[in-house]
Amino acid sequence: MSDSLQMFELLLARLCHDLITPVGAIELGLGIVSATTNSDENEEAIKILAESQQRLAIRLKMFRLLSVDTQERTEYAFEELKDILSSYCLGEKVTFLTRGIPKVIPTTIMKFMIAAVMILLPTLVRGGHMVFEKSEKEGGRVSLLCTGQGGRVFLREPVAAWFAGNRIPTSQTILCFLAEAFAKDCGASLHLTQAPEKTTLFLDMPPGTL
Repeated sequence: MSDSLQMFELLLARLCHDLITPVGAIELGLGIVSATTNSDENEEAIKILAESQQRLAIRLKMFRLLSVDTQERTEYAFEELKDILSSYCLGEKVTFLTRGIPKVIPTTIMKFMIAAVMILLPTLVRGGHMVFEKSEKEGGRVSLLCTGQGGRVFLREPVAAWFAGNRIPTSQTILCFLAEAFAKDCGASLHLTQAPEKTTLFLDMPPGTL
């Protein structure tokens, strides 16, 4: 099997994994509505349907943005992306915060941000904050820091191993592969740091990248 075909199959596996939960919840809600005349149960079912439909729509939007042709669309409005990422994080009881991100960003950076959120959000097992921050460095270089922080942070072993150099392609690590590919496309180096209450993915970028 070629490497590109393997990565394509792993991305499809990840897509199915992320979409099957809200689809299943929608089916459950529809089943409850059709099977009961109890108003309280119907109200709870309708709540499940609304939340699951929103979660499904946001996840579909994120995967669609990952497929945007960077040659056809070189830049992306950050406010539009922020709305999508905020909704995605809110569904997992996480607050999305930004500091110093420009109004317009390169499409490749937009894709990296999506991958970073999808990698880091599962680390926040008790909720918390997702923080994106632009930082200026000496010599005109720029850092983009994507941090998940909360009371309890847990980075899954395959993901931690990937950034430690043990790159085993799986449906969990396909997003790590994509994040590194997006970093390479904009001439940046990608790093991961861990502390007891936060995990950070950050790009070290040339001047003028962001």
